[in-house]
Amino acid sequence: MGTIIEFQPWRVSELYPHIGKIMTQWGFLDFPVRAAVAAVHSLPAAKLIEQEPPRAMSRRLRFLRKTTRKIPELASFTERTADLCGRVAKFGEIRDGLAHGYPSFYEIESGTIAFMRLDSGETTHISQELRITIPELIGAGSAIEWLANDFGVLAHDILDSGVV
Repeated sequence: MGTIIEFQPWRVSELYPHIGKIMTQWGFLDFPVRAAVAAVHSLPAAKLIEQEPPRAMSRRLRFLRKTTRKIPELASFTERTADLCGRVAKFGEIRDGLAHGYPSFYEIESGTIAFMRLDSGETTHISQELRITIPELIGAGSAIEWLANDFGVLAHDILDSGVV
């Protein structure tokens, strides 16, 4: 680890546009994921996998992966769904670190910002850390924007396939 300085409150405002883009684009991503889940869940075979449409993002992604693998009518969407769900999960870690964490420190040499948060464990709290640079923040916002578009196309294609 390089030279670490405490993250100064006045510098937090520099992060707002980048974090704001990620959070806003996450909302645009959430909608087509929910649309795909709703479309797939309308199939009787999908209700055997999950009685109710899953609410948490991780459960929705797992549901979409599982149903496209197990329901023959959705087999043509398996590969694309797995790819998109994997990408959403990757950016979900960044989104969660930013949404539930705070900028704790800055590493000068690498330009890395550490966001810290506490998660509940079975019997104790667990400290979680997201380490990210400003270029990675900027890239994540743009990548989530494209991912929202790609997931929208997938949801449209599922609806347009005549399967649901």
